[in-house]
Amino acid sequence: DAVVTLLDVLASGEDRPPEVDALVYRQLEGAGLVVLTKGEAAPAETLARARALVAEVAPRAGVIEQVGDDPAAVVLDTSWGASPVGPRTARPPFVTWSAESRTPAASLPSVTQALRALPAGILRVKGVLWLADQPDGRVILHRVGRRVDVAPGRPWRDERPHTRLVAIGLQASMDPASLDAWFEAWFGPRVGGRPAASL
Repeated sequence: DAVVTLLDVLASGEDRPPEVDALVYRQLEGAGLVVLTKGEAAPAETLARARALVAEVAPRAGVIEQVGDDPAAVVLDTSWGASPVGPRTARPPFVTWSAESRTPAASLPSVTQALRALPAGILRVKGVLWLADQPDGRVILHRVGRRVDVAPGRPWRDERPHTRLVAIGLQASMDPASLDAWFEAWFGPRVGGRPAASL
């Protein structure tokens, strides 16, 4: 009954490949309801740009600015109706890749530096890290766009420590040999994972 699009305010002003911008615009154009997320953590000018983007691309959509967790009943309320969606266009070819290492990475700053070395077409990275300066427990990694979030995870206990990363991106940025070389340069020899595959 309705199309709900979530727009990450913190990521909305980032420089992105044109294919990603086109995808964002198509998702906004088809929305009956737009939910602005992470706005409470955004500078005022970033939030204003996100509001202006929605007003320009989806002027008929309802808008909710999320503060904390919105009740599902509000976000999924079908009374918003549905906006007509234009002709379908080809989706950008998204690809996923993963790798695992049993060598500890040096530190969080080195991991951040490694992530900055990735091309802009890699849209999402997540995984667990084994860090030499935090050897007793895993560190949980989430990267969306250029924003990186890390949090302590549970202790390794009897599990063999490892680093395991999964990346999702545009096909042009997901060359398996280049990603494998990047991973081994920053995280040690690759012992598992899978080559790039289309989603």
